[in-house]
Amino acid sequence: MDLPLIDLARHLPDDPNPPPELWPAVPQPNAVHQTGTGLTAFASHSHYEQPVGCLICDSDRRLLLSIWPKGGMEVAVDGRQRQLQSRQLLCGTLGAGPWHTQMNGDMPHVGLLVSPALLRQIAGEDGDALAADLERGLGLWLAPSDPRLLHAAQELDSALMGGASSPLLREAKSLEFLIQVLRVRGTIRSDGATAPPAVVRRADHERLNHARDLLLADLAQPPSIADLARQCGMNTFKLKQAFKQYFGLPVHTLYQRERMRAAWDLIATGGLSVSQAGLRLGYTNMSHFSSAFKRVHDVLPNQVKRGG
Repeated sequence: MDLPLIDLARHLPDDPNPPPELWPAVPQPNAVHQTGTGLTAFASHSHYEQPVGCLICDSDRRLLLSIWPKGGMEVAVDGRQRQLQSRQLLCGTLGAGPWHTQMNGDMPHVGLLVSPALLRQIAGEDGDALAADLERGLGLWLAPSDPRLLHAAQELDSALMGGASSPLLREAKSLEFLIQVLRVRGTIRSDGATAPPAVVRRADHERLNHARDLLLADLAQPPSIADLARQCGMNTFKLKQAFKQYFGLPVHTLYQRERMRAAWDLIATGGLSVSQAGLRLGYTNMSHFSSAFKRVHDVLPNQVKRGG
């Protein structure tokens, strides 16, 4: 069965009520506020009578910073399955491809949508660090909340859902929530928030970023690991080890993820057919292309074309 595909750019901030056939939750109150700085703050109190799966993307390529105060959710990003627990902080990039989500029961949700550029602009080094982590390879970052963050989430929810609250109050509570998210991120720097991040020597950062640029320069014809290592002045073992530590993914996995994100763009917004997109990205066998696309996005490329 095809899952509904929801593009948040079509609904937040302008139209926060997707039709029931897309978002089959029992109608519940929700609210959205666009701050003066450009943040989109939102709150919703959804209820699902039975488990519901859907695909969520954002063609505006914003970051999602949010908390579900009650209820958990299964989410798969780039083929990696994660279980979001109640009251966990979620930070993720909605990028080009969708998240495959599974929701059930009461699921209130409060948070922010913000572009990476805006986050860097308004939050300086802290914003740049979070955006870089998510863009570099983590994609989805979960961490336990603490009382200060949960209080900020509750205050933001109250400000948004309270019809009598002033725009100034909603603005203040949105920024306070962002401050607390960045504070938590600064104290817990790990994918899944259970282990310290691997250390990569600062001297290798430039080489690894160069390796990534070379890897993604031509998505139809990537260099071999040996060529990549030679051009970056590393041996192949060190390149593979440091690349995974620094970007959070092995070389081929990151390449294939970016290749399939480009495929999504070409099909969903670039006007190309499935076969044209596959050929553009170096595929001669469209069955192989469709299988690779589905492994990353949980949907076949022809379903994206129909949905567009």
